[in-house]
Amino acid sequence: GHVMAAMGWRDTAATHMATAMITGIVSTTATNPVDVVKTHMFVGGSKHAGPIACAASLYAAHGLGGFWRGWLANYARLGPQTVVTFLVVEQARAALGMTPLGK
Repeated sequence: GHVMAAMGWRDTAATHMATAMITGIVSTTATNPVDVVKTHMFVGGSKHAGPIACAASLYAAHGLGGFWRGWLANYARLGPQTVVTFLVVEQARAALGMTPLGK
Protein backbone atom coordinates (compact mmCIF):
# COMPACT_ATOMS: atom_id res chain seq x y z
CA GLY A 1 0.00 0.00 0.00
CA HIS A 2 2.60 2.58 1.06
CA VAL A 3 4.96 1.93 -1.85
CA MET A 4 2.09 2.01 -4.35
CA ALA A 5 0.85 5.32 -2.92
CA ALA A 6 4.35 6.82 -2.98
CA MET A 7 4.85 5.73 -6.60
CA GLY A 8 1.40 6.91 -7.67
CA TRP A 9 0.30 3.39 -8.67
CA ARG A 10 -3.27 2.17 -8.41
CA ASP A 11 -4.40 -1.31 -7.34
CA THR A 12 -5.01 -2.74 -10.82
CA ALA A 13 -4.31 -5.95 -12.71
CA ALA A 14 -1.52 -4.12 -14.60
CA THR A 15 0.14 -3.24 -11.28
CA HIS A 16 -0.14 -6.87 -10.15
CA MET A 17 1.34 -8.05 -13.44
CA ALA A 18 4.29 -5.63 -13.27
CA THR A 19 4.94 -6.54 -9.64
CA ALA A 20 4.80 -10.24 -10.45
CA MET A 21 7.24 -9.86 -13.33
CA ILE A 22 9.71 -8.02 -11.08
CA THR A 23 9.23 -10.63 -8.36
CA GLY A 24 9.91 -13.38 -10.91
CA ILE A 25 13.18 -11.70 -11.91
CA VAL A 26 14.29 -11.35 -8.29
CA SER A 27 13.33 -14.90 -7.29
CA THR A 28 14.92 -16.42 -10.42
CA THR A 29 18.16 -14.52 -9.79
CA ALA A 30 18.22 -15.53 -6.11
CA THR A 31 17.46 -19.22 -6.64
CA ASN A 32 19.32 -19.94 -9.88
CA PRO A 33 22.69 -20.73 -8.24
CA VAL A 34 21.10 -23.42 -6.05
CA ASP A 35 19.18 -24.76 -9.05
CA VAL A 36 22.39 -25.01 -11.12
CA VAL A 37 24.21 -26.88 -8.34
CA LYS A 38 21.21 -29.20 -7.87
CA THR A 39 21.10 -29.94 -11.60
CA HIS A 40 24.83 -30.66 -11.71
CA MET A 41 24.42 -33.00 -8.73
CA PHE A 42 21.65 -34.94 -10.49
CA VAL A 43 23.43 -35.11 -13.83
CA GLY A 44 26.87 -35.83 -12.36
CA GLY A 45 25.69 -38.70 -10.18
CA SER A 46 28.41 -39.55 -7.67
CA LYS A 47 30.97 -37.31 -9.42
CA HIS A 48 30.68 -34.74 -6.59
CA ALA A 49 31.07 -35.52 -2.87
CA GLY A 50 28.30 -33.06 -2.03
CA PRO A 51 26.81 -29.68 -2.94
CA ILE A 52 29.81 -27.69 -1.68
CA ALA A 53 32.23 -29.75 -3.76
CA CYS A 54 29.88 -29.42 -6.73
CA ALA A 55 29.72 -25.63 -6.30
CA ALA A 56 33.53 -25.45 -6.06
CA SER A 57 33.88 -27.51 -9.24
CA LEU A 58 31.32 -25.33 -11.03
CA TYR A 59 33.14 -22.18 -9.94
CA ALA A 60 36.53 -23.58 -11.05
CA ALA A 61 35.14 -24.49 -14.48
CA HIS A 62 32.92 -21.47 -15.22
CA GLY A 63 33.61 -18.74 -12.66
CA LEU A 64 30.90 -16.87 -10.83
CA GLY A 65 28.80 -16.56 -13.99
CA GLY A 66 28.45 -20.33 -14.09
CA PHE A 67 25.95 -20.16 -11.24
CA TRP A 68 23.56 -18.19 -13.47
CA ARG A 69 23.75 -20.46 -16.51
CA GLY A 70 20.24 -21.26 -17.67
CA TRP A 71 18.80 -18.14 -16.01
CA LEU A 72 16.62 -17.28 -19.02
CA ALA A 73 15.16 -20.78 -19.18
CA ASN A 74 14.38 -20.65 -15.45
CA TYR A 75 12.74 -17.24 -15.82
CA ALA A 76 10.73 -18.50 -18.79
CA ARG A 77 9.28 -21.08 -16.39
CA LEU A 78 9.05 -19.02 -13.18
CA GLY A 79 8.05 -15.65 -14.67
CA PRO A 80 4.67 -16.68 -16.13
CA GLN A 81 3.94 -18.85 -13.07
CA THR A 82 4.50 -15.85 -10.77
CA VAL A 83 2.35 -13.58 -12.94
CA VAL A 84 -0.54 -16.06 -12.97
CA THR A 85 -0.24 -16.62 -9.20
CA PHE A 86 -0.27 -12.90 -8.39
CA LEU A 87 -3.18 -12.16 -10.72
CA VAL A 88 -5.29 -15.10 -9.55
CA VAL A 89 -4.70 -14.42 -5.84
CA GLU A 90 -5.49 -10.71 -6.10
CA GLN A 91 -8.56 -11.23 -8.30
CA ALA A 92 -9.83 -13.99 -5.99
CA ARG A 93 -9.35 -11.73 -2.97
CA ALA A 94 -11.30 -8.97 -4.73
CA ALA A 95 -14.09 -11.37 -5.76
CA LEU A 96 -14.38 -12.58 -2.16
CA GLY A 97 -14.58 -9.01 -0.86
CA MET A 98 -11.22 -9.21 0.88
CA THR A 99 -8.88 -6.21 1.02
CA PRO A 100 -5.86 -6.38 -1.29
CA LEU A 101 -2.62 -7.65 0.26
CA GLY A 102 -0.50 -4.86 1.66
CA LYS A 103 -3.39 -2.62 2.70
